[in-house]
Amino acid sequence: MPALLPLFTIQIAAISGAAPTPRTPVLAAVEIQRNDIFDPEEARGWVARLANWLHTRTRESVVRREVLLAPGLPFDSARAEETARNLRGLGIFRRVRLDTITTDSGLVARVLTKDAWSTQVDFGFHSTGNKVLYSLELREQNLLGTGTALEVQSRRDLDVTSRLAHFSGSRLIAQRVGVDLEYRDRSDGYSDLVALSAPFVTQATPMELAIAFGQSRDTVRRYRNGAPTPVERAGRTLDEAHAQWQWAVHRGSRGYFRVGVRAQALRLAPAPATGRVMGQGGVLVAASRTHFLVMPGYRRFDRDDDVDLSSTVVAGLSYAPGALGSPADAVIPTLMARTGARVPGGFMQVVAEARGFYPSAGLDSGLVAVSLTAAFRPASRHLLVLHGERGWRRHPPLGDDFDLGLDVGPRGYDAHAFTGDRLVFATAEWRWVVAPELAGFLGIGLATFADYGGAWFAGDPRRTGASVGAGLRLDFSRSGDPSLVRIDLAHRFDGAGEPAGWVLVVGKGFAFSTAP
Repeated sequence: MPALLPLFTIQIAAISGAAPTPRTPVLAAVEIQRNDIFDPEEARGWVARLANWLHTRTRESVVRREVLLAPGLPFDSARAEETARNLRGLGIFRRVRLDTITTDSGLVARVLTKDAWSTQVDFGFHSTGNKVLYSLELREQNLLGTGTALEVQSRRDLDVTSRLAHFSGSRLIAQRVGVDLEYRDRSDGYSDLVALSAPFVTQATPMELAIAFGQSRDTVRRYRNGAPTPVERAGRTLDEAHAQWQWAVHRGSRGYFRVGVRAQALRLAPAPATGRVMGQGGVLVAASRTHFLVMPGYRRFDRDDDVDLSSTVVAGLSYAPGALGSPADAVIPTLMARTGARVPGGFMQVVAEARGFYPSAGLDSGLVAVSLTAAFRPASRHLLVLHGERGWRRHPPLGDDFDLGLDVGPRGYDAHAFTGDRLVFATAEWRWVVAPELAGFLGIGLATFADYGGAWFAGDPRRTGASVGAGLRLDFSRSGDPSLVRIDLAHRFDGAGEPAGWVLVVGKGFAFSTAP
């Protein structure tokens, strides 16, 4: 009789019109395949062989710790997608693939990674008036194949020269805790940072804990009306400590709901005064409905980019009591919201942020900012990117103004060309990939663009500038650098105190921030 039960069940299902529920296959194994910068079939020339010899291939443990699939458990497509995102997010691979294959032993998940060249030397050069600005950076993003990063930098800006040493690595302690160390020596002082974090490495992670300590002894400045010299400056002494803890009340492949607490202690004063210690603490809530888009060719010609289109809200409320050193009892609300959607050939994404400092007399200082980014691929080698942003600040601290020029904002303008507590910026760029990869390492593209934007202080005349132009896009395809090199010939229009004319602009990535 027991042997007839399965057949009886199938017959009943057929009579009722319902099909048996398919069982999710169980994984028999998870295989890791790590490839070097050049695959074996590509490494025939001496350049490719030398690059592979100089490079330390990523260790298997670095790849395996990001894999969310395990033998003996059912295959989960959402966890497979998150695994690929986590691996791409490390920034050390030029290609990540995860697929499954049925073998004699059962279903096998195969994770393929292809390393990127992780040692980078960047040299930036810009001349403004009779001053020369430059930056020289040496970065190793995958030190000895461990996934840790080491960076040294020398930089000369309009008023400051600096040297930087920075080390960071995720999961360095007990495969869970990351470390971030930084020291910057400046011509007007120094700053340093020590941070430890056990973040939400996956959406299934139940808890996050982060602490950070930093100090600065430097000078903060305010620029105005495009003048290359600051109109205000003051020495600063800053010591601060932050701590944050979050717990995932709900977590899963479709989203999460998290609650947490945070605290901050700081001592801020014009140097060399002693200053007083101030403290604040509060709660935060985060909710998200997960939605990611894999879009090839967005930041790089031949890379898969994970674009976060999730609908996410993070709200916080802190209290800074006068008894803990605050100038007055105050509440500090914060809000960050973002959402996005797929559109034919691309995506649209909106991000908004607001925060304020409210003593009993009302709003003392704050920020409101909103941005919209859209990207479309009408054909495999073409990309149209549109971006716009607007921002308002109230009583920003010295050195915390909006600042456009040189690296971000309308192309062709000098550093600190547009500063203030009001900001507007819009840009459009069309990119055409002429050759995705020449000689196995260099991609070449052409681009045309139009920029408009500026910043000014409330009560001052509105200061904006505009530029149009065309340029080259270079993609060193085996490099781990997340951005293209852009060489643009920009026509700067008359306005904002800058004469009209053609300017050669060298930069990286887009003329706006794509940071999450």
